[in-house]
Amino acid sequence: MTGAAGAQTLTTLTGNELIVVDNGGAVITQAAASTMAGLVGATRQSILNTNTIAVAGTLTAANITGASDFVALSLTGNPAGSAAITLPTVAATVAALPNPLAGQSYVLRVINTGNSGTWTVTTNTGWTLTGTMTVATATWRDFNLALTTTSAAVLTNVGAGTI
Repeated sequence: MTGAAGAQTLTTLTGNELIVVDNGGAVITQAAASTMAGLVGATRQSILNTNTIAVAGTLTAANITGASDFVALSLTGNPAGSAAITLPTVAATVAALPNPLAGQSYVLRVINTGNSGTWTVTTNTGWTLTGTMTVATATWRDFNLALTTTSAAVLTNVGAGTI
């Protein structure tokens, strides 16, 4: 992890202990990994989350956050026909981000790994959706998730593919 004031390094020591050092090698923080969960999330560049939902429902903020650059969400449930997955509110999403800033963005890939049904991403408080929001069986769709402010976000379709 690097900061504007100087480089910082996150290092795993033994087992479940973490240490953060500055660019001169001085220890800034040392603690059990469980007490530094926000810091660990801030340094992860990509993550794969899973949701077993099989009927229409609302995603959690944890489903669509957890990394700074690329978040993949694998939907493993099998809806009968088409079903909607509602985004969490922008407020909940922002609360799940370690250091939310207006203007930040990352790629959210929604993957339909179930063997039946099409998912449709639907809006919630604070969101603007742009482009195609459906994810058919055995396909994925990439979205750019961008915070316009810390209370509003845009989810934009940027591409799709097959599994």
